[in-house]
Amino acid sequence: MRELGVWWDNRFMLMAALGLSLVNADFDWELTCEKTDWLKTGRYEEAYRFCEQLSLLPNVQMVPIGKSPEGRPMVLMILSTDSDVLSPEKRKKPLLYINNGIHSGEIEGKDATLIMARRMMQPDGAPDSDPNWSGLLDKASLAFVPVFSVDAHERMSPYNRANQNGPVEMGWRVTGENLNLNRDWVKADAVEMKNLLNFVNDIEPDFYIDNHTTDGGDWQYTVQYDVPRNPTMAPSVVEVSQKFVDDVMPKIDKAGFLTAPYFGGFDDRRPERGITISAFGARYSTGYWSMRNRPSMLIETHVLKPYKDRLFGTLESNRLTLEWMGANASLLRTRVKYGDIDSMAIKEGDDIVLTARTSDKSRPFTFKGLKFEPYQSDVSGGEIPHWTRDKVEYVTTIRDQFEIGLTVKAPAGWLIPSNLVDVVERLKLHGIEMIPAKEGRLETTAQKFTEVKFGTETFEGRFMPRFKLVDVKRAVSVPPGSFIVPVGQRLGRLAAQLLEGQSSDSFAAWGFFNGFMEQKEYAEAYAMEPIAKKMLEDPAIRAAFDEALKDPAFAGNPGARLNWFFERSSYYDARLMVHPVIRLTGAEVKSLSVRN
Repeated sequence: MRELGVWWDNRFMLMAALGLSLVNADFDWELTCEKTDWLKTGRYEEAYRFCEQLSLLPNVQMVPIGKSPEGRPMVLMILSTDSDVLSPEKRKKPLLYINNGIHSGEIEGKDATLIMARRMMQPDGAPDSDPNWSGLLDKASLAFVPVFSVDAHERMSPYNRANQNGPVEMGWRVTGENLNLNRDWVKADAVEMKNLLNFVNDIEPDFYIDNHTTDGGDWQYTVQYDVPRNPTMAPSVVEVSQKFVDDVMPKIDKAGFLTAPYFGGFDDRRPERGITISAFGARYSTGYWSMRNRPSMLIETHVLKPYKDRLFGTLESNRLTLEWMGANASLLRTRVKYGDIDSMAIKEGDDIVLTARTSDKSRPFTFKGLKFEPYQSDVSGGEIPHWTRDKVEYVTTIRDQFEIGLTVKAPAGWLIPSNLVDVVERLKLHGIEMIPAKEGRLETTAQKFTEVKFGTETFEGRFMPRFKLVDVKRAVSVPPGSFIVPVGQRLGRLAAQLLEGQSSDSFAAWGFFNGFMEQKEYAEAYAMEPIAKKMLEDPAIRAAFDEALKDPAFAGNPGARLNWFFERSSYYDARLMVHPVIRLTGAEVKSLSVRN
């Protein structure tokens, strides 16, 4: 990818020497949304052509990042005057990455960032009314994906989001494979997610934005936001994220787009009950980037506001973020670096915070709403929410502080047997450091699944089991090609979310190990009977069996009685119900590492 940047620079040097321009002066820089008085949005072809033309300008790169399942090209745009923008270690200016169309029905981010890029680059033929934002690149760089879920974008219809106030037609929520990309960050099942992660691991932006449209009731707010600041994160990233909120949100308000923290709901009948903010897990965009030690912002413009208001609310939020990054470049990059160092310093026995919960602490909050006047439905027979245009304010409270939830003691590392092919692939995809492990056998403490339960429905195409984990002594085989994931690395927090079985976004929780919860081998009664008789010659076995026979249900079940012996025999599957990722001590890491 760095070679691609050199190729683009050389191309422009050649064209300049020949006195030629690659830019089509006749290109129509106005978007469909502008031509239709903000009633419509263009198809993906418009965004793609727009980006193609933009990439012909100096300091702009259009980077192909793969194709969608339906064969559409996916691209990422980079606007920068920094020759080292693609190198996280060498870049001179902070890099903002903006994601659009992760839910392609919520598409104002696409039009907002295309307009933003146009205003920053000022191409010939652009609308005369465009303000000049070229100065934004003096202190910061911008990368964005115009549309992430491209196949969903092209499933365009006026009937896709019944709640949403425009555009006239919009894309669909999920991909062509019916996967919700904003639940796919850690498991990375979708082709689109794999394409993106392959690239962002190389550029590692300094700040991430995900542009969305929210659902919910009707309030005065145009922009709702979530900027993670909770104890699962590196403290320095929490600190700089708080400064960002304190600095930027008042400016968005002042620009005419009223903001509020993103909350799931509000009781219009009893506003005194207050508002509660929840923390997002690593399956979601901002939760994922928090585990990469990067500040991030979820923007949820309000679904019932006109498309134009939502678009410009998004545009101003994005612009002010890039402006803030330029003004606070040294602070931002230093705090992000401290976050990386903090993660690398995690050692065996340290606490790793896997979840954060909302604290009981609250603070005063003035909720700016619209008058709530529900009515009785003749159709459903129930009450239908309804709001007038009358503005109202409620003095209430908000709970937006977080405390430590689930923690684990850090191992020195995790053993990933080579047979866990999908896990190895995903760890590489996320850029998590792995070191080769020696082949052999290890006497260690493993974890066993107990109280396993499966739901009756899939979630995001997967059966997610519920279980508990208990420690058991096991002899573990280490096949050739296995890996050790050391805990003390830049992405150590992300590794813990994936590899600690208790995490709600672990590989185990997402069903990667369901096969290990299924018994594959059995023993027929005629085979097990003589083995059981032989085992009963052991006094300890005889005593345990006699104790088990005190249970009438067990005593009256011939199959259960023989299975009792099978489970204690050498024929029983030693891997059954054992979590296949092994937590390692420092001594075990040392003994298994091929570096020694």
